Order: sequence, then C-alpha cells, then structure tokens
Amino acid sequence: MSMSFFVEYSIIAVFPVYISENLHYGRSYVGLFIGIFSVSALVIKFFTGYIADRTGRMVVLTAGLILCLICSGFYAFTTMFTALVFVRLAQGAGSGAIRAVYPAITVDIVGKHNAGKGIGFIGLTGMMGMVVASPIVFYFLEHIDYEMLFMTLCIILCLSLVPVMFMRVPKIILPSRKLTLASFLEYRVLMPAFLRFIVSIWHGLFVSYAVLHARHSGIANAGVVLTAYALGNIIMRPIAGYVFDKRSPGVIAWLAYSLLLVGYCIFAVSTEYFGIVSGAFIIGMGAGIEHTMMPTIAAKIVDKASLGRANSTLECAFSLGIVTGAVFCGKATESIPFDKLFISVGLLNIIPAVLFYVFVLKIYDRHFEK
Repeated sequence: MSMSFFVEYSIIAVFPVYISENLHYGRSYVGLFIGIFSVSALVIKFFTGYIADRTGRMVVLTAGLILCLICSGFYAFTTMFTALVFVRLAQGAGSGAIRAVYPAITVDIVGKHNAGKGIGFIGLTGMMGMVVASPIVFYFLEHIDYEMLFMTLCIILCLSLVPVMFMRVPKIILPSRKLTLASFLEYRVLMPAFLRFIVSIWHGLFVSYAVLHARHSGIANAGVVLTAYALGNIIMRPIAGYVFDKRSPGVIAWLAYSLLLVGYCIFAVSTEYFGIVSGAFIIGMGAGIEHTMMPTIAAKIVDKASLGRANSTLECAFSLGIVTGAVFCGKATESIPFDKLFISVGLLNIIPAVLFYVFVLKIYDRHFEK
C-alpha cells in the first residue's frame, strides 16, 4: 500500500503548485480540483462496501489500483480544464475504492482482536509514502518536467500491483438481498462518521493549502510541511492502535483533538521555517490518532460481515468533509488570510472533542464486541 499512497500523496503535494503556477489557475481552482477528486471518491465509497461484500474486497482493491494507474499516466498528457476534471474524477473513484476496502482487508488478515494495531500499522505504511513523496517530487521537479514526473508515478503504481497479486485474504460474500439504504450504510457508525466529517474539513483545508501557505512564508521546498505532517502520523498511529486494542478509546481521544487544536494554531501564526514545520508535525500527530481511532471503533462495534459497509460509511464522511474543506475553504482563502483561517479551524476542534465524549464513547461502550 505504501507505493500507491506514495503516488497519491505525490500528486496531492504537487497538484496545487501545478495548477496555480504551471497552468495559471487561481486559488479557488485548487480547491475545486481537490473537491472534484473527493466528490468522486465519496460517490464510489458509498457503493464500495456493498460491492466488496458481493465480489470480494481484493477485487475492489485491484480495480482501484488499476484505475489510479491509468489516471496517473493521463496527467502527463492532460492540460485542458475539461480533461483535467475528467481525470480527477476517475482518479478519485480509484482512490476511494482503495481507501474504502483496505481497513476491512487489514482486519480480515489480523483479526478483530488486533484491529487497532493492524489499522495503525497499515496507516503507518501509507504515511511513509507521504513522508518521502513531498520532498522527492519537488526535488525531481528541479530536474525533470511535470510530464516525466507523472509517467514515473504511473510506473510506480504498476509495481504496487505485484504484491497485491500474492495477498491471500478470506473471501466473505454475503447472500443477495433486497437493496435498501442499510445495504450501503452501517447505522452503528453514523456518529463516528459525523466526527470524521468534521475533522476532515480541516484536513481538506490543510492538504489543499498548507503547501501554498508555506511557499508564501518563504519556504522553497514547501512539500516539507506534508512530510512533517506524515512523520507525526507515523509516530502516533501504531501507538494509538496499541492503546485501542488494550484500553477504551476515551483514554487517548482527548489527546487527538488537543494536538489538532494546538497544531493548527502554531501552523497559522508562524512565519518562519521551524514554527511552520512544527505546527504541521503536531497536526499530523493529532490526525494520526484520529485516523486510527475511528476505523478501529468501527471494527470493534460491528460484526465481520458488516465491516465493509462500516468502513464505507466512515470513508464517505471523510470524503464529504474533504470536499467541504477544499471547496468552501478555498473560496474563503480569497478573502480571509491563511493565518486566520487555520486558527479558526484549530479552535473548532473543540466541537468534535465534546461530541466524542458525549455520544461516540457511549456508542462504543454499548456495542463493543469483546
């Protein structure tokens, strides 16, 4: 998974600069293209749980990787606005399929009793791709053009298909039944999904505009902020996973939202290298806990046959939040300075923190399957 995430985060890191500086689109277009990607991912995630339960999760994972591979190649030849929209939509569908099934595949392999450690570890490998992606793509752009970069990413995705061919996962296929809304959404995780939606709004703002904020502050290789973010993720994901397998998530959830609040505020007010990178690192630590916590909660409160729908529900909420953060906050950046916007979303982390302890923790305690 680390290679596929390396490609995705490479495009995430370079795309705002590619759109604004190479193709000369305004800031709102940056958010638009991020939003288009997430809308497509949102739509496919809604159906992925149902499809995976009937065709097998590995089929969905392989199809998603192939679609992302094709789209990465098309970026090398696509500069027209309409064509870029189409490619972003297709890549979002591929990425959405991958993200909707890989937590369930992880739990299939390690078992529910190790769900926290498994999800934490697989998330760590994804973040390793993010760590190396940002500095590498900006370094190579000093020596090669965008077309060659996108073709290189396409080759890397080809290589990522090799280990997938050797994975052996138990195939869980449910019998056919009448289609209802419950076929696609898992009601027991709706409240955790709502919290994922709220936090992912800030995440959409960060991945869309953190690089631009850093460049405006004078950081030449602005991809370092995404690297710092990923390093924070890497440190906290396995720790959080271990805690979630041993203790109640309430023991550490407060730390996630506190780190997000502090990190965004530091990132917003800093104008020099150390402060900006430190803020991104702290944000990554908080996000690492939160991104591990919600899928683990879902894995522990639903039966194995419902895990696909549960993860799809969480991922739909995540994509919806990314769309909201990328598009609406993108519009806000045209009239609100970056520092005030990042401070605002930092302080708003108080909301999901309260909701977690008032609602989500009670749901977890009621449905937790020992």
